[in-house]
Amino acid sequence: MLNTPVALIIFRRADLTRLALQAIARVKPRKLFVIADGPRPGRPDDIAACAAARAIIDCIDWDCEVYKNYSDVNLGCGQRPATGITWVFEQVEQAIILEDDCVPNPSFFNFCEEMLERYRDDERVMNVGGCNYQKETLPTSYSYMFSRLPGCVGSWATWRRAWRFFDQGLAQWPMLRDGPFLKQILEHEVLEKYYERVFDTVFAAEGNVDYWDYQWAFTCWANRGLAIVPRLNLASNIGWGSEATHSPNPDHPSLNLPALEMPFPLYHPPMVLDDMVMDRKWLLTDSLRFQKKRIRFHRRLGRKLMRMIKSAGRFLIFNRRACPASSTKSCPLGGNPANEPDTTLLPPVSLVAADPDGRSESSEHQFFSCHRKDRAKNDASMTVKIKWTPILSASGPTPAERTTW
Repeated sequence: MLNTPVALIIFRRADLTRLALQAIARVKPRKLFVIADGPRPGRPDDIAACAAARAIIDCIDWDCEVYKNYSDVNLGCGQRPATGITWVFEQVEQAIILEDDCVPNPSFFNFCEEMLERYRDDERVMNVGGCNYQKETLPTSYSYMFSRLPGCVGSWATWRRAWRFFDQGLAQWPMLRDGPFLKQILEHEVLEKYYERVFDTVFAAEGNVDYWDYQWAFTCWANRGLAIVPRLNLASNIGWGSEATHSPNPDHPSLNLPALEMPFPLYHPPMVLDDMVMDRKWLLTDSLRFQKKRIRFHRRLGRKLMRMIKSAGRFLIFNRRACPASSTKSCPLGGNPANEPDTTLLPPVSLVAADPDGRSESSEHQFFSCHRKDRAKNDASMTVKIKWTPILSASGPTPAERTTW
């Protein structure tokens, strides 16, 4: 039996809860903490779904102390896991934490238990991860490496001594915002700006957002904490799809990665230092992914602008052909019987689009009608003024912006 307590976070997906509990049953922990959120308002189907997921917990058939923390109301994807984990560490010193959509290999639990015992008093280490999303074995002869990037939060482990620094509202963020804090960690401007906007959103909303993993990353970074990353991927995330809150994309690269078995005994690194080579490789991969999103967005925006320009051009040409060249009063665009070009300002047309980096692009278009005596040479000109304004949404980053390390 597993001596380390396990905490399971569930909501309304009974099928996934059953799979996660089956994985836990294979190691038979002596203590199991279950954290469950309540039905969402306006979603009557949640009542039966939440009850079905909780009923799975009642099917435990091994000798185990079960502690339940069930919420009657919906606290959301941010507050419910955060308050539930805090509740767990009010009772135990260390725990393995599993979400209902993560199915680990049994060796994941043994790996976490050994890491928790080995680094129990080493405050440099704050996070034990169960995932390696690189789709390849880490190029090291050791069983794991240290990273400054706390990755997998669906299957991981930590200590009370580390979680006590967690703050859902990021009260310390203003003190670090204008310094080199993010630059020293992330090393890529696109990632720095992204996390700066996320942390601004959390602070402005006083923690009332639908995520908590960004705040845990901030906690580790602010305390210079290291994360343990296994050489192999030890847990498979099967929660992507239409039922997922943050990860609706079924083609996400982290979907259904196989949960591999960690060989024992473990080979430990001789020093507790972050692997800067691997960290920079992961950061570069994330940076390129964000840049590709931006390129795709600007291409879509460019195509939309061109469609507007063509549409406006056809409108102007049609109206000028309909206006007599000699009648200024009768032409709605202002005819010009003289040979001088005449420009009459038309009402502005606005275009607002959402940028994947959390910005809003407001494009203000002003069209002019240009009249010449030679109607065969009709043309239209357009000036475009682009104005960027930041958006701080209380809902935080969109599902497409979320990243998994």
